[in-house]
Amino acid sequence: MRSLVRSQIPSRLRPTVMIAIGGLAVLAVGGATYGWSSVPEVLPVVLVVVVAVHLWNRRDTDAGAVARGEGDERQLHLRLQVQALVGRVASLGAAIAYLVSAATKTTIWPAAAMLGLVVVSGIAGWAIYGERRGV
Repeated sequence: MRSLVRSQIPSRLRPTVMIAIGGLAVLAVGGATYGWSSVPEVLPVVLVVVVAVHLWNRRDTDAGAVARGEGDERQLHLRLQVQALVGRVASLGAAIAYLVSAATKTTIWPAAAMLGLVVVSGIAGWAIYGERRGV
């Protein structure tokens, strides 16, 4: 089913469609949780993000090619470097949030959950992508 849907959506529109679906999910959950009167307040943000992603992906740049899934080896390596930087910043942010929560004696579980997620994903990454001995 997934390959059928992917083949029907042009590659230049796939990221835009995925962001739009995610935005609709956020609107639906927010509307069901906080009341449907909150939807008009959030809808402009979702629309701006969808339009910005669409305009960004149309550009003939490295980021646009990677977002469309049409990147070459150099562009995919660049994407990995960007993801690595994002991971490092997220790890540092989670650790700082945990320390600030502990120091100020505020709710600590969100920061602890993020820090735990970083640790688990790091272990999983090494297990999945790490060096294979004897292969």
